[in-house]
Amino acid sequence: MREDGRRCVGRDSSAPQRFPGSGLPVRPPKSTGRQPPAISRPRPWTPLIPDGGLCAVPVPERTLVTRILRQHWFLAALMCVAIVGARFPHPFGNYADTFDTRWAVMLIMFLNGLTLETSRLFDALRRPLIVVVGVLFSFVFAAAFGYPASRLLMAAYPDFSVGLLVVTAMPTTLASGIIWTRMANGNDALSMVITVVGNSISFVLSPLILSITLGTAVALQPVDMMQKLFVVVVFPVAVAQALRRDRRVRERTLRLRLPLSVLAQVVILNIVFVGIVGGMLAMKENGGVMSASALLNVVVVVVAVHLLAVAACWAGGRAVGLNRPDRLSVIFNGSQKTLPAALYVCEEFFPAYAFAPIPCVLYHVCQLVADSWLVEWAKLRESRRVARCAEAGAEGG
Repeated sequence: MREDGRRCVGRDSSAPQRFPGSGLPVRPPKSTGRQPPAISRPRPWTPLIPDGGLCAVPVPERTLVTRILRQHWFLAALMCVAIVGARFPHPFGNYADTFDTRWAVMLIMFLNGLTLETSRLFDALRRPLIVVVGVLFSFVFAAAFGYPASRLLMAAYPDFSVGLLVVTAMPTTLASGIIWTRMANGNDALSMVITVVGNSISFVLSPLILSITLGTAVALQPVDMMQKLFVVVVFPVAVAQALRRDRRVRERTLRLRLPLSVLAQVVILNIVFVGIVGGMLAMKENGGVMSASALLNVVVVVVAVHLLAVAACWAGGRAVGLNRPDRLSVIFNGSQKTLPAALYVCEEFFPAYAFAPIPCVLYHVCQLVADSWLVEWAKLRESRRVARCAEAGAEGG
């Protein structure tokens, strides 16, 4: 009954409810006091862009073409830059003359240093011998294989020979080696230490390596190169790491990691474009011709040098007793080379060799493609190893 005396129409909530036609009472569900689980929608993946410009994590898209472009946008842009610079160099001659590679490289190193996470640095420094081995491998193996390969190119392609020696004498990359190591379930803390230490001492070791490999074939002033490399390569990274000590800078950098990485890749594309335009203009002034066979030869040589460096780092890591995660870190950081520093050295110290940047760019592309396959191979081997261990444990139990 309602307060006004009228009878309520409908089912009495106090009366027991019954199934229709059965007469059996219906028991109401008990309240557990728990909230129903929230339905979580899948979030889009964030692409990780290392120093090489290749997305490390696939981004799901509607079409296959869009997905491929999102994953390999840097390689696609690099091909477009190379084609435009080689086919139409004259309209961009003034741009190439006014472009300052030194400041561009300093900006790239600053951006990479700003996004370089070093919070786990001291974890790997507890084993200094492994760090020394990793840094030694990163400077020795690629240069050791690059020297005889450059001798083969010196007679017919001196520019390519000098460029190959330059890129193999450079330190490891500032970002991609760490990302590849993390994706392959390697020791990313060790990779971080090798990256920081190797780039910090590169202004000394790289000129020394070049003075040995070039010999008397090319005039070189190692002391002058050390000073300029310190200012261009080491100093911007040190300034960026000093800024990262501020918590607000770290948080903002973490939010802007992807745009900063893309900006660094765009600057690299500009350096490559300027180098190709300058080389093509110099070649046309001298009446030279760039043949397809010459490019094919340098591609084969660059791929061979990189793969040999990978194999040597793996074998050397096993020889000194490194475990699998440490070996993966040594492989990626021992075989990869940073492109901005190599391009700067070619333009600043070897301007007479107009096409010296080409082997540097090709080596960079090779390490991106080959090491992305290496990551998948390492993950496949790890999954198989875990499966075998699980089967052995099941049989033993």
